[in-house]
Amino acid sequence: MRASVVICTLNRSRALTRALRAIEAQTGVAPEQAELVVVDNGSIDETPTIVKEFRRYARFPVRWCVDERLGLSNARNRGVADARHELVVFLDDDAVPTPGWLAAHIATADETHADCVGGRITLAWETPRPAWLHPALDPFLGRIDLGDDRGAFDFPHTYPGGGNIAFRRAVFGQVGLFDPALGVRPGRLVGSEETDLCYRIERVGGRLVYEPRAHVTHPVPAAKLTKQWFRRRAYHAGRTACLVELRHFSRAALLARNLGRLLTRPKPAPGVAALHPPPMAARLFLAEFRLLFALGYLAVLLRRR
Repeated sequence: MRASVVICTLNRSRALTRALRAIEAQTGVAPEQAELVVVDNGSIDETPTIVKEFRRYARFPVRWCVDERLGLSNARNRGVADARHELVVFLDDDAVPTPGWLAAHIATADETHADCVGGRITLAWETPRPAWLHPALDPFLGRIDLGDDRGAFDFPHTYPGGGNIAFRRAVFGQVGLFDPALGVRPGRLVGSEETDLCYRIERVGGRLVYEPRAHVTHPVPAAKLTKQWFRRRAYHAGRTACLVELRHFSRAALLARNLGRLLTRPKPAPGVAALHPPPMAARLFLAEFRLLFALGYLAVLLRRR
């Protein structure tokens, strides 16, 4: 099996440089087994120069394309269109894969016949973790860690993260591409385009597999470690969760399922270590986050159609 690695980027030339170097350091994958597609979503920084320079010495074929239709879903769809191989592997432009990352994605898709492979994402803290930040909120910084064993995702209770995810190319012909109505873009915080796609794959009987060896680290910049950032993230995460679920379930079904548990969302993700005991500041802020998440969810669920 051969793989097309797709990186969608917008004005993150420094982070992109780290990702490209890590791709060059991949082991267990022959040059003819993979290619790299960089989708520039309208950068005005040094991104074109960096990609052009990287192409001069890269071990894998590298193609650079520009898609100025703003939005991550648009960029992802351009990457799918330009990808030439049977496995399409998406990597965030600020994520750093471990040396065996790509080989693990290819082997898992090949051995399990999965339609989607989600990898492990751990966090790289650029500044010390605040005392008020509960581990249950780590997934909202990108963390996906279901342990050391390969296994099926319990979708939708556990699901892959978009920053480290692979799809069998054929599945896009079955369920369609990423929905441009979702996906983060400047001025819009509605994401979860990969979750929506996973719903569609699961509903046609597709397989979603977790592979811990397909491991990347994701930086956590100091700018995100503020309560203001998390409060905004909580409300919009609640809105996004409801928007995605309404595409696949009726409003009545969601009301019946969620009214009893809204104030307990989000549940701690598997693999997230608990504090012993959690500081009071962390427990209080987790409760605040859950409330804001619930308000965002209800704002969409109860609005007039």
